[in-house]
Amino acid sequence: MIEREKQREITEAQLARLETALAQSRAQLRENDTPLFRAMLEALESQIADLQNELADYGERVDAQ
Repeated sequence: MIEREKQREITEAQLARLETALAQSRAQLRENDTPLFRAMLEALESQIADLQNELADYGERVDAQ
């Protein structure tokens, strides 16, 4: 859970890195279309969704104050 502005900044930076990694990995999908590679893509997508949810929750808490 994000509780401070500094944590939000770190989370946003990590989210950007994961989104870049996902885009680069998707570009390689044709070459690496294996169950393991697809599992890695799903893991990245899951981590991205988790961070997006944390950022949204933090934004809602900040807005409510």
